[in-house]
Amino acid sequence: MGIAHIQTIRDDIAPQARPVIVCPAAERATLDFLRATYLACRSKPRHDLFTACELLTFDRHAATSTYAEAFLRTLPQIIGKRPKMLRPGDTSITFDESWVLALLRACGAERHDDVAFLSASRVTPAFRPNLVFLIGNLSRLLEIR
Repeated sequence: MGIAHIQTIRDDIAPQARPVIVCPAAERATLDFLRATYLACRSKPRHDLFTACELLTFDRHAATSTYAEAFLRTLPQIIGKRPKMLRPGDTSITFDESWVLALLRACGAERHDDVAFLSASRVTPAFRPNLVFLIGNLSRLLEIR
């Protein structure tokens, strides 16, 4: 037989709960729209970012969905990994979703320094102009201020 090993739990190293990011009610509809669009895009082939920018329409009714789909289908290429997007109606919010909403707010308010900071924090320089093009037009179409 072996010797039993007893481990004590210390309060100072106990696992801490992750902070929950709460989405403001004003942005809930935008987030749910993006989540639903992302779910619809998952079964479609991924777009190349540069090709996606060429396929966009200027019809306002169709453009909102087209820009959202183009952005979300290229998001893995933009950030270099598969984004974590939750289902529409979920009350919590992921870091990726929070980053997208922050970009939309910064573009809508025309805070160019914030847009530059947010895009530089996760996006390679080659993709930044197209990201700003997509997210800027999407924020304009969604009328985010």
